[in-house]
Amino acid sequence: MLGLVPWAPAPLHGAQYLYTPGNGTTDLWSVGTNWSLPPVGAADARLTFVGTNTDVFADGLTNLNTDDLAGPFALNILDLQGTGPAAGGSAATVTIAASGAATGLNLVSNGATTPVVNLNALAGGAGLTYNVSANVALGANTTFQGAGTANFSFTGGLSGAGMTLTKSGTSTLRLGGSSTLGALDIGINLAGGGVTVLGGSSLVVGTGTQNLRVGISGVATAASGTLDVSAAASFTANVANFQIGSTGNNNVSAQGTVNLAAFNDITATAGFIAGNSGGAQNNVTSVITTPADSATTIRTPSFIIGGSKSRATLRRDCLCADTGCASARACVAAARQRGASAAVALCPRGASADE
Repeated sequence: MLGLVPWAPAPLHGAQYLYTPGNGTTDLWSVGTNWSLPPVGAADARLTFVGTNTDVFADGLTNLNTDDLAGPFALNILDLQGTGPAAGGSAATVTIAASGAATGLNLVSNGATTPVVNLNALAGGAGLTYNVSANVALGANTTFQGAGTANFSFTGGLSGAGMTLTKSGTSTLRLGGSSTLGALDIGINLAGGGVTVLGGSSLVVGTGTQNLRVGISGVATAASGTLDVSAAASFTANVANFQIGSTGNNNVSAQGTVNLAAFNDITATAGFIAGNSGGAQNNVTSVITTPADSATTIRTPSFIIGGSKSRATLRRDCLCADTGCASARACVAAARQRGASAAVALCPRGASADE
């Protein structure tokens, strides 16, 4: 059991570094305490937190380990593993911190191998949280994958303005702080679990040419995914295509859900598509929700809800469409004055949210 049994470090093959957390808050990476070897950042580095999910955390274990190495720590693979304490006990928490803004993690490619974060850990009966408070930079397109049931929170935020974050597997990735991505794919051709933005945090996706896709199948396998920014302070997307729940094949299920924030500013220069079936006998579902007391602006030349043989819902109190969009903000404000607790303004490409 982690945190109770004395552990003797042993070297692993290549550039893999194994960390076995103990109950304490003083582990420094530079010293190498509880590491198989003191970790060294490199394009082929792999950091593994807990060997396998057969390793069970001690009841109530609280661990804080700190990257105090100079500069961003480069790595190609990050494994978050182990199983939380048994039912009736207290949850375990592992916090991966950085000593300053100049440190943190930098996910990079190892040759042609793009970075991967494996969200494998299980909650167990009492619960387990991995809290990555260190800032994380995406130095290349990165996949977050795994079927773990633990709480995976990246509270230091992700920075990757030109990079694609792909979420696959049934685990949920939670983002805190301010996160900036080039593109976001959740559940493409498979179950993608979810990406949730924590309360008071913000998410920005795209610089005008990339895509944001949730629950999209382009092959003969089912796809599903959820983007939940309902608790976020703001959500901004500036993409070519914003697609939620879509497939082009026959007899395929595709389900996408987007829970919007209190303030949403969305530009889709090619199209905003919620639910589209290009084949026959498909189960395609798209759901978009807006919270009470919210405002959403969508600029796009093509807005489709429930295209072809699909089902889609946009849950809101008021949908105001101004074809000229001379006053998108005024449209939302007018709806609010009429008593709507949430409003969505549809605008053509190029319109300003402040107009």
